[in-house]
Amino acid sequence: MRIAGRTRGAPSGRACLTVLLLAIMLGGLAGFIVGAGPANRDSAAVLLAANRLERLMADLEQSQLRYLATGNTRSLRPWQAARAALPRQAAALQRLAAENGSEQDRRAREIVRAATAYLREHAEPLMTMARRDRHSARTLVTHAEGRRRIETIRRKFDHFADVQQRLVRARERDAVPAVRRMTATAAGVSGCLLLVFLASGLVRRRRPGTRVGLEWLDLDRLRRTSGEREGLRRLAALAAGKAPPEEIAAETARQMGRVLRAEHTMICRYEPDGTVRVTGHWSAPGAPPVMPPAEGRWPVEDDHVTAAVRRTGRPARLHGDRAAAGALGDWLAANEIRRFAGCPILTGERLWGMAAVLSRSPLRRTARAEQTMRQFAALAGVGLENAAHRAELAASRVRLIEAADAARRRIERHLHESTQQRLVAVGLELSAVERTVPPGMEELREQVSTAARDLREVIEGLQDVARQLHPAFLLRRGLEPSLRALARRTPLPVDLEAHGRQPPSWNSAMTVYYVVAEALTNAVLHAHASVVRVRLDLEDEVRLRIDDDGVGGAHPYPGSALAHLRDRAEALGGEFTIDSPAGGGTSVRVTIPADSPPAGPASA
Repeated sequence: MRIAGRTRGAPSGRACLTVLLLAIMLGGLAGFIVGAGPANRDSAAVLLAANRLERLMADLEQSQLRYLATGNTRSLRPWQAARAALPRQAAALQRLAAENGSEQDRRAREIVRAATAYLREHAEPLMTMARRDRHSARTLVTHAEGRRRIETIRRKFDHFADVQQRLVRARERDAVPAVRRMTATAAGVSGCLLLVFLASGLVRRRRPGTRVGLEWLDLDRLRRTSGEREGLRRLAALAAGKAPPEEIAAETARQMGRVLRAEHTMICRYEPDGTVRVTGHWSAPGAPPVMPPAEGRWPVEDDHVTAAVRRTGRPARLHGDRAAAGALGDWLAANEIRRFAGCPILTGERLWGMAAVLSRSPLRRTARAEQTMRQFAALAGVGLENAAHRAELAASRVRLIEAADAARRRIERHLHESTQQRLVAVGLELSAVERTVPPGMEELREQVSTAARDLREVIEGLQDVARQLHPAFLLRRGLEPSLRALARRTPLPVDLEAHGRQPPSWNSAMTVYYVVAEALTNAVLHAHASVVRVRLDLEDEVRLRIDDDGVGGAHPYPGSALAHLRDRAEALGGEFTIDSPAGGGTSVRVTIPADSPPAGPASA
């Protein structure tokens, strides 16, 4: 019969159809799992585009401040580059945000409009004015207007990034139940088809050795692709935030090692002294605990991967079993590491360092693995460059504060050593004249006495102005005695408590003094408070809290003294918050992290 003549083990048409349906279902499930990645990838691209635009705005502001402070025309090069790149980056942000939802599209358009307006209405006119007369461009009004615009744009950027990250988390939460539903559906349909096999006799007992079964899809590659996208997304979100360089390096090493399934990964930085320093490293679970070579630092020597990457700016590998020489070679041999691959990390156009993968077993050289290393190295470079810009901007803000304090100290010294002493001398002469007025000229004596009394009041007012400009008493006696003297001069009860004996740095002490002085002044002149409570803690970090029972309503609007004090605290890496509801009193909190040992003021 024809059926008997059929080839042994050949599947029937219905069996093939059923197998095909199973394959289609499994393929759809795998495609759904992998397809959850594009939304996260797009979100990472939007975050990266917004971060680059924010970095261009920071370059504009920093270059302007540097040029206004120094007059060095080389400071204009970053400004010109940022001005040229800003329209392109703004267009890229709008295009990516338009694909990510109407709300984010609207926010992106607001950011682009604000950035364009800042460039056309403030930055370009300011630099035009500065080229004509740099001193007139450094007025407080112009500076306050620029700061107000920049702060508004930064808040828009922060809100945009927060919303984008919430969208990413929401998509991840929505994707998990969908994957579970798809998996349950696939399992149910597979069970039904298996019952169909059993009922129709399509699944029969075969003789030993007969090949029965399905060629399952290999989802390993798909899982690696999804893991790579997830790792890149996490690193992009970190690079777009405010993470320090050490955290960026450690996360890059971890994500790159996890995606590439490496034994060890390192992020290394090229130092100016010709050495390489490890800033972040990672080892796979179960791998031997290998520490970075020579406590994380070794010289760049010839015939090494580190030297090849530094020389060419391109990826390099340690080929075959050829041993490297020097300190690095000894470390590799001691830990049985036979494969070493490196990829350059660029910050802008400059070679910053290298991302490295190390293994005791052979590394398969594939274009995919090299491309993955390039992607992680590129994102790490963006994050490290952003961190460097933030650190440089913070340092420049501290330098501006120190320069302003030095100028105040010079003015205070001039008032004390010149103007005040001359007024005191005039007062002594008036007192001498008053004593020599002959009897019978009481009206003249009264006029001279009134003039001497008015002069003493002028001298006292001048002393108050000098103390507000620069508290010389703070330099001589320290922070706590200066605050107690300030409280005694305040015409309302001040409850002052100070804890801790660790003296803060000079910048921190000045900031605390100015905040307390401004809070007491506001409590007397504007809040009409009956009592003020001041709490200062100097144990670890500087923590200050000031509360009054006045009418409230205080707000650090741009250009105000409170806004200046907030900028001063944030420039030192601290936080400044104020809670002042109408009719509910005012509460000011300042936190400044512990920094270098206390030092004296900058020399005037």
